Amino acid sequence: MKVRRVFQRALKFIFIGAAVLVGVLIIALGAFPWGVLKGVLEKQASEKIGQTVTIGSMKRQGPWSLTPTIIVENLTARQALWAGEGNLATVEKAAIRAPAIPLLWGDLQPTAVDIAGMQLNLVRNEEGRKSWSAEPPSDTVDDKASAKPTLRMLTIRNSRIAYADAKRKRRFMAEIRSDATGFILSGEGSIREEPVTILARGAPVVKSAYGKPWPFYAEIAGDAVGMTFEGEMEGPLDVGRLTAAATAHGDDLMLIDAIIEAGLPETQPVTLTANVERASPDWRVTGLKGTIGRSDIAGDATIERRNARTIITGALAAEKFDFDDLSNAEGRRIAAQKRARFGPRVFPDTAIDLDNIDDTDGTLHIRVKELLWPGPSPFRSLDASIKVDHQLLTVENLTLGLTHGRMTGRVVVDQREGATVLDLALETGDARFADFFPSTKIEAPMAGHIRLAGPGRTVREAIGRSTGSLAIVAEDGVIPANVAALLGQDVGKGVMVDSDKEATLNCLIARLEVKEGQASPSPIVIDTSRAVTKAEGSIAFADETLSLQLTGAPKQGALLRFDGAIPVSGVIKKPKVSLPEKADTVGEVLEMIGEAIIDDQGEKAVPVNCEELIVAALR
Repeated sequence: MKVRRVFQRALKFIFIGAAVLVGVLIIALGAFPWGVLKGVLEKQASEKIGQTVTIGSMKRQGPWSLTPTIIVENLTARQALWAGEGNLATVEKAAIRAPAIPLLWGDLQPTAVDIAGMQLNLVRNEEGRKSWSAEPPSDTVDDKASAKPTLRMLTIRNSRIAYADAKRKRRFMAEIRSDATGFILSGEGSIREEPVTILARGAPVVKSAYGKPWPFYAEIAGDAVGMTFEGEMEGPLDVGRLTAAATAHGDDLMLIDAIIEAGLPETQPVTLTANVERASPDWRVTGLKGTIGRSDIAGDATIERRNARTIITGALAAEKFDFDDLSNAEGRRIAAQKRARFGPRVFPDTAIDLDNIDDTDGTLHIRVKELLWPGPSPFRSLDASIKVDHQLLTVENLTLGLTHGRMTGRVVVDQREGATVLDLALETGDARFADFFPSTKIEAPMAGHIRLAGPGRTVREAIGRSTGSLAIVAEDGVIPANVAALLGQDVGKGVMVDSDKEATLNCLIARLEVKEGQASPSPIVIDTSRAVTKAEGSIAFADETLSLQLTGAPKQGALLRFDGAIPVSGVIKKPKVSLPEKADTVGEVLEMIGEAIIDDQGEKAVPVNCEELIVAALR
């Protein structure tokens, strides 16, 4: 019993002692002379920005308090040498009220700030290096939820901010003020050399506004580019939690991208409206509507940040869409120069590298009701799901509506190993030959496939290096009778037969085996009621040049038959058919006429097994 009483008495003294110690620490903390930490704070701030920070004076103001007010005077932060002369920041005087306990651990949670005479000069260079941070350049956006602001009072006067960003080609100079009349930042600058004015305003940042919806308005205004946000934050300056109605316009989507840094492409002039909601670090965009050139878009999307990656999930739809709108005036000028230099091309020079989305994943469903083209095209509509996963882009469930029939399949762009590889797997069914090749005047059902894979940073470059196969088949149709005769190398009937007359197209089979961009007929054959024609040679997909020889034979007697192969050169879009070598001289032409008179024009064509060849071509 005696031992027990001694033990209880000892515990009592310990608890009393601990309580006294805590009380003494609290009293000492409330009266702590914060000015003695001036050197420590200078060192920590200098290490954070990588430049020398000096504080003229620092002291606690007012009576004992666990949320003291600290007065800082004549603060100066030197500018980085690479960013120019002068200072990064100067502050004549700042009064900061904050809880004392977090301050001991270097965690500043201000509840009231009063700043006078602040000058900021923020610079980012072309590599993304920031003059206000010692950390190396990075485009990575923090994917942690931002802490709610603790600020309940904010007063700013006689203060300015200058900002110059060489990487995004944007700059501004603005005055900033916060008092009982409200918060306002206003100034002027430029985005990609286009002049703009900037404005951001909100309700007063006062104690009575804390924890309540805080209305705000932000605007970048210019003739070439502009954007507005109008809505509410959950509390004063709580940019991590807000809802707003947004508008944007630009002569080019790249101008808007210079503001929001989303990796958007160059385009024709654009206008957009949407509702946005942010719950840091994520965004949700709903009711997106707008136009790009003569195209329209609408949709919704969620943008999340997880493990230093952006994840986009959403859907976009368009009543009308023109892929040419995904190129600005300069892009169109360059494309026109290429057409003038290299001539017309089938394979587009569209960039497919994924460098701008190397940290982006997600799924986006795309639906276009009507595709617009500068000229005739069989492609009418588009429906697909686009998935991106660590630089593997897959266009799944792809359906291209045609004038007749449709093309389905998938497209893959794989950049996971560094090089960009394009993989096409497309099937065409229920189509019509004349929709794709109207100048031939061949009317027939058509089917086919494209199965090609190759490396390249554009569609044209990848197909120019591809390996695989390409097939087109048509059967049970009609062909102009004079064309059918010429395909059988019967020049006489080709010239004499009325162009309005038709022959039967039994089958047209064109299968190309492709290896490293070189395509070889396997086979190319045309069987009509008048003749059978075959092609041999090669097609170079890199420059789309043709090196083919046509050989044909009539099924009946010829009026005037050319003997030998007919060379076909030029490019896919503009083939050049030459006369056979035997037709080079008048004497040789007379010889062919003589052969026609004595009916000595070689063997007649034997019909091919169309069904068997079609099955083999589409395998």
